[in-house]
Amino acid sequence: MTGGKNRRIDGKKKLFLEMEGRSFPERILQALQGFDKIYLSVEEAAPYEHLDLPMVVDEMPEIGPIGEIYSGLKACEEEALFVVACDMPFVTKEAVRRLLDVYSHRHKITIAWADDMEHPLLGIYPKSALPHLEKQIQAGDYKLMDALVHAGYAVVTLPEENS
Repeated sequence: MTGGKNRRIDGKKKLFLEMEGRSFPERILQALQGFDKIYLSVEEAAPYEHLDLPMVVDEMPEIGPIGEIYSGLKACEEEALFVVACDMPFVTKEAVRRLLDVYSHRHKITIAWADDMEHPLLGIYPKSALPHLEKQIQAGDYKLMDALVHAGYAVVTLPEENS
């Protein structure tokens, strides 16, 4: 997910930031090795075309992450999306594995818990979440956590070293 206004970093695209000599996408893609397909959720395609990833253009870019996840679920062919925000360069293969393990038993929205808080932008969203997201959007409530509460979700606690 690459959306957002990037106000705190003077409008620079978060996805193009680097840490310890490696770009954010390089770090995140390493954690996602093994997935058959990786989509890039974008507000517009042009700035990201060089990344050579399938893109999903956000249908409602002004409403935040709920719109990005909704657009991604509508566009993808898969049963579910594993969502990682573009500003999460610390995500690890172990964190991905833990989320997948819990999801495989529950088949409902599954998000991370780390640093004493829920992280809905590191999680798995099944297609069954679409009606809940749509209802929330139609009501004009763009708070992703409100939609998760209505849909029901599982939380996976990540050890400090995975967060």
